[in-house]
Amino acid sequence: METTKVMQHLIGKSYREIVDNLKIDDDQGGCCGYAEWEIKDEITQKLNPDSAVLKDVVRIDYNDEYQTRSVVNFIFDLGGEQGLILGYDLTAGSGSGYLYGAFCTLSFKDEEIATASY
Repeated sequence: METTKVMQHLIGKSYREIVDNLKIDDDQGGCCGYAEWEIKDEITQKLNPDSAVLKDVVRIDYNDEYQTRSVVNFIFDLGGEQGLILGYDLTAGSGSGYLYGAFCTLSFKDEEIATASY
């Protein structure tokens, strides 16, 4: 497991500015390959997405024999000691252990933030 602070030049942007510019590209690869992603978003209807300000971005990379995984947490400040996390969990792998070209990539505009590939 490796933890890295990334995209520090985005600090200070609003939740809406971040979310509106994120994109995920994926490909299952061949045969037994797979690429999966999940978004965990703590924002609710009661919160104004323009009032949440990005204060950090942390990427955690995991590697094992049959898959790679990258988790990116966008940490927002809501003021008054309140915050929220927008999390992206990317996984790519193979049931057989062979490389089939599966990948999942998270980008901000055209800038790659994280990728899981196998």
